[in-house]
Amino acid sequence: MGVVCVLSARLRLMGTGLPVETSRHAAHRFSPVLLLLAALLIRTPFPASAQAPAAEGDCRPGLAAPFPLFNPDAQARLKALDASLDQSVLAAIARGDADAAVRLKATSLLHEQAVLEQIALEDTSEPTQLQAHAGLEDEERLVRVAHSAASESVRRAAVLSLSSEEWIESFLRDPNWVIRSAAASRASDQAALIGAALYDPDPYVREEAVSHLADRDLLCTIALRDPSRMVRFAALKGLDSQALFSKFILAEDESDLREAALTQVADPQILLAIARKTPDPTLRAAAMARISDREVLRQLALGDPDPAIRTLAVQGSGDRALLEDLALDEPVLAVRLAAVGKVSDQALLAALTQEDQPIEVRLAAVGRLTDQALLAQLAKEDRSEDVRWAAVNVLASSETLALVARDETAPRVRARAVSRISDQGVLRHAAASDPSPLVRKEAVARLDDPSALAAVAAGDEAGAVREAAVGALGNAPDVFRRLALGDPDPLVRAGAVARLNDQVLLNRILRQDLDPRVRAVALKRLTDPVLVAAAASTNSDWTIRRMAVSKVLDQASLVKIASDDPDEDVRAEALARIGDENAIAQVAARAASGAARAQAVEFLTLQPLLLNLVLKSDDGAVRLAALNGLTETKLLQEIARDSKEPDVRGGVILRLIRLDGQPADPRNVEIRAILLDPAVMAQYGELSVGFRVWTDEKRYVMEGPPGSPAPPKGKVLIENVSVAVRKGDQILFRQTYRGNRPRKLEPFAPESASAGGYHVRLNRATVDYLDLCGALLAPLSPAQRRDASGSANKYLRTAASQGPETLRPQAAPDGDDD
Repeated sequence: MGVVCVLSARLRLMGTGLPVETSRHAAHRFSPVLLLLAALLIRTPFPASAQAPAAEGDCRPGLAAPFPLFNPDAQARLKALDASLDQSVLAAIARGDADAAVRLKATSLLHEQAVLEQIALEDTSEPTQLQAHAGLEDEERLVRVAHSAASESVRRAAVLSLSSEEWIESFLRDPNWVIRSAAASRASDQAALIGAALYDPDPYVREEAVSHLADRDLLCTIALRDPSRMVRFAALKGLDSQALFSKFILAEDESDLREAALTQVADPQILLAIARKTPDPTLRAAAMARISDREVLRQLALGDPDPAIRTLAVQGSGDRALLEDLALDEPVLAVRLAAVGKVSDQALLAALTQEDQPIEVRLAAVGRLTDQALLAQLAKEDRSEDVRWAAVNVLASSETLALVARDETAPRVRARAVSRISDQGVLRHAAASDPSPLVRKEAVARLDDPSALAAVAAGDEAGAVREAAVGALGNAPDVFRRLALGDPDPLVRAGAVARLNDQVLLNRILRQDLDPRVRAVALKRLTDPVLVAAAASTNSDWTIRRMAVSKVLDQASLVKIASDDPDEDVRAEALARIGDENAIAQVAARAASGAARAQAVEFLTLQPLLLNLVLKSDDGAVRLAALNGLTETKLLQEIARDSKEPDVRGGVILRLIRLDGQPADPRNVEIRAILLDPAVMAQYGELSVGFRVWTDEKRYVMEGPPGSPAPPKGKVLIENVSVAVRKGDQILFRQTYRGNRPRKLEPFAPESASAGGYHVRLNRATVDYLDLCGALLAPLSPAQRRDASGSANKYLRTAASQGPETLRPQAAPDGDDD
């Protein structure tokens, strides 16, 4: 209660005009003279504005009214604030109370601008600072808070409260991107916004500025050229002219942006112009699909000079008479087939199945038929194998399908009939007796008789049929074991291994099977951590070791593999799975080979660890690799100035140059090495490469427990690598690789690399060179693949040895590739 009395004396002194300490701990810092004076004054009545009804426990002798604002209970002080209107009292409490909630409430009742500014700049509680800012009306005070507040949130709130365009524009040059973004959201001067939209280094600031631009032509330019997809999307949202949308669509390469713009175009003439001008068939079809005007579609279907436009118009048309006329008489086959595909009149379709019609028309008509009697007749009697197959494909009669499965001469047609049958007797007979492996395989896929399936798996002469039987079998461990160890076909063995759980047997197969596909399946089924670790360390096949490393959890084992394995890809997999960068630094310092040491450096991002390697490593390659990881220009300049070693100084100079531009990407170099290999050149000649790297950004900060220091802010850059290989206009391979997605609550070490106020982590994309080699080798003959199996390039050599069954040509997905 003594402190309360002293604080009461403090308030009394305020009433007398004497100077009073305003710190929250002022009661402990009053001088003895001041305390004596307070003791004399405290017996005099308080001003009326400070009086309140008497309360039990008042500390002031002789005082008729209590003063609950100085009650030691914070809740009582909070309630007392509701009755206090004295600004000087509120100011003292807002600046001096030990409880943040009390200061917050007192601040909310204040009007004095100087006091509010002081609280916004000096209070230790961010909510109280924000509350003080909210009461500020004086523009110059808001500007001082926006410049000098310790909290980023308070600075941002102050900028958002400004009304002076001159002050707002000044904050567009602030070093902090959050403040610049807030200024961009308040700016109205178009010149200032254009500067921020075009030149600000941060995409979030550019996005905010773009959302306030009025120049539609400039928005279109930004939508096409800005390196950030989110900025381009923001610019696209600002367009309101269908002509500008058309301009953007025809100039843009990325399909999702084009699709977003296309949804804003409704004018059929603009849509038609897009369809005519674009070389992209997907975009042409999408533009035509948005034309709904029936008469426009009719005119295009009948008279457009471009057959592709006519075909798309027919596909979008619902004019029955037009479709039937075109189905009967149209001379352009593609247009006619599009019309047949929309016809539903069964009499017309029956006429189109006659043998005097082109085979393409007959097949299209058969696919639209519902007349089961006509379909049965075509399936059994038509002279064209293709027509019989098409009829079987839509036939619903089980009896007719069974007859076709028994009597049809063409294996392809019998197989299609069997694939649509559920009668187990018919299927057992086909699986056991049909002379065609194609038919037997289809029958096996629909069988549910375990004994029949086991017999086929053990005895069918065709490996593909045995493989299908293994896949259809339920729980048959003895059958699977027998086939896994003894079947001559590696695909059958792989299918059987995929059904095994016996860890000892799986490990035996992993060590002994001669086929890499079987070994890979065995490894996938292996779960024993000891056996997995052994495979990761000792298997002779680098692809198996790499796969095994991806299943290893023990960090010490990963460090050993990263230090000792002779293969760079195996080491890379181990390094990527080591969670502690200090452990990676140990690999960089102590690995057995120089290649392993230098490779480990590439996985380091913590600047102190990299600097330590630059200054202390005896390995020149490690020093140079560590230099390439440093991002702080000032630090690099200091190293160049102080180092006595020429290779270090030279490496620093190269690093500084690269920080100003874009170095040659080693993945691009590896891809070009593959394409220049004699085994590839002999078959394809000169190939061109499209190689593009970009990053998507996610910003995170890991939340700590209440009262803990603010954790470092960070952003994760997810790297994307687009690869396209072409032979002239033909795309042989196209794929986009993406780095791992970050975790939402991602921690960032205080000593990690930083840029623009954020710690930065890059999640690199890994290019699968085996994927590329497989696509290049898939179309080649066995002899050509044998030539490739002797290549000096390990990726080509490995892909060639895996066999043609696993090599598939790469489809070319939609999207930008170069």
